[in-house]
Amino acid sequence: MMTIISAFTKNGGQPATGLTLAEIDLYLTAVNEADGAETVIWNGTQHPASELAAVGMYVQQYANDDLGSYHYVAAAHYVGATVLDTGWVSGVLSACELADDAITAAKFDEATAFPQTSADAEAMVLP
Repeated sequence: MMTIISAFTKNGGQPATGLTLAEIDLYLTAVNEADGAETVIWNGTQHPASELAAVGMYVQQYANDDLGSYHYVAAAHYVGATVLDTGWVSGVLSACELADDAITAAKFDEATAFPQTSADAEAMVLP
């Protein structure tokens, strides 16, 4: 299950709390890793199910994800009257795998939890 969280701000970075959920349109597209084919899952008619209290983040879950076969592109568009820093937010979610030898105490800095070697430097896919 994926959780899509849309964070909105106003007044130069303050959390935009209390937005009407029906005024946040959600978009979600799955991109097939094998052939690049795109499948629209949410086309703007889906809305967040809830707001995380007092932080201006709005949440919706998607239960049919397949991170082994697809990358996901999500966006949220606020269409209400409140003036925000930006009306659109977006992101990408992809699976990442650790190298086979990665999870050993000798290979991680205990203070930062970052690898001490480069075994996993290329393993994580970032947007």
